[in-house]
Amino acid sequence: MNTGPLIIGREVRFHHGDSFSLHLPELTVQAGERLALIGPSGSGKSTLIDLIAGIHLPATGSLEVLGVDWATLPENRRREIRRRRIGMAFQEFELLDYLSARENILLSRYIGASNESPLTLAQRTEDLARAAGIHQILSRAPARLSQGERQRVALCRALLTRPPLILCDEPTGNLDPQSAAAVLTLLLDQAKRDGAAVIMATHDHGLLARFDRVLDLTRRSPAAE
Repeated sequence: MNTGPLIIGREVRFHHGDSFSLHLPELTVQAGERLALIGPSGSGKSTLIDLIAGIHLPATGSLEVLGVDWATLPENRRREIRRRRIGMAFQEFELLDYLSARENILLSRYIGASNESPLTLAQRTEDLARAAGIHQILSRAPARLSQGERQRVALCRALLTRPPLILCDEPTGNLDPQSAAAVLTLLLDQAKRDGAAVIMATHDHGLLARFDRVLDLTRRSPAAE
C-alpha cells in the first residue's frame, strides 16, 4: 500500500490560448487522502483533473504522479499507466452502449489493463455491484439503466482494479440528492477500504464535509492571472 505523497506538483502552469490560464504554485496529495476541487465553471477543475491524469501536460513546472513525472513519458506510456493505476469517473459516465453493465465494469480486463485473473475480477465485480446495490441489473445495457445506476456502474468500473488514485469530474452532477449521496458513499467507502486517494471536482458544496481537504480554484481562474 502506498504511504507517501501520490502527487507532487511545483509551479504548475497550463495555458489554453489567451483565454485560460491555470497556475498552481504547489500541490501535494497524500496516499488515501480525499481532496475536493471547487470553483466556478472555467476555473480549471476539469483541467487539473486532466493534468493529474496525464491527459494534458503542464506548460511549465513539474507534476509527479504515482512516482512519475508525466513530462518525461510519451503519450502511449502515460495512457498505459492511467489505465492500470488510475480510476476515472465522469459526470457523463462514458459507458459503452453495446456492452452490458457487467461488461462495462470489466472493461479493464478486456483492454488488458489488469493482471488479475478473470475469476478474481469477476468476483470483484460482483462484490462491488452488491455494495453499490446494482447486482440485479448487471446484465442490462446502459440504455435500460437510470442515471444513478449508470453512475454506479461507472464508479464500479473505476474501482475494479483497486487503483491507488481515483479521479472524478462532477460524478454526482446529473443525479438527484439521494442518488448523489449514495454514489459518494460508495466511492469514499470503497476507496478507504483499498487505501486509495480520491480527487473529485464538484459544484456541490454540500458534499465537502465528506472530504479531508478542499482546494478552491476560484482565485486561480483566468481573471486572477
